Amino acid sequence: PGMMLLLLGFFGFLHSWLNLFAELLRFGDRQFYQDWWNARSFAQYYRKWNCVVHDWIYNYLYLPVIDAGYSRTFAMAVVFGTSALIHEYILIMGCKFCYPVLLVMFGGLGVFFVPFTRLWRNARGWNIFLWSMLLIGQGVLLVLYSREYYARNLSINDPIKTQFINTDSFVPHSIQLFNHRAEILKLTQQ
Repeated sequence: PGMMLLLLGFFGFLHSWLNLFAELLRFGDRQFYQDWWNARSFAQYYRKWNCVVHDWIYNYLYLPVIDAGYSRTFAMAVVFGTSALIHEYILIMGCKFCYPVLLVMFGGLGVFFVPFTRLWRNARGWNIFLWSMLLIGQGVLLVLYSREYYARNLSINDPIKTQFINTDSFVPHSIQLFNHRAEILKLTQQ
């Protein structure tokens, strides 16, 4: 389901939605994405996935940091950090809760995989690795955000919520339930 959401979101937004508005507004340059599915490194994938966002980030974030005299590594960290914060903000507004899994995945693993996949340039195996990580990452995001959404939307009168979830705690509700799984299992078996 996670990969299906990724592909449907890609087709729905980057292909259909943007091309619809390009047609309506008679916008000539319609290269919203390139062949990201053939990318052999995460750097290639990030450049090809969404050309509109990549070009904006490159011109208005990456190059100004480089021009200010900072290293390429620092500029890349600024770009990934900013992208992670924006994506997390979008999820916070959509889900109505803060659960920074995407922030960690973008800001941590996303940054790590760029130099990691540069070790052996253009090896065909990296495309398989990229697709595997996309598949695993989308699955993890879907499961974790679904669990948190479910835990936060339990009925106020639900005994599980009243007994095991501390709403004043910064610990996500799904993790609080996971920590009390044995007690919850006993409660549900009664």
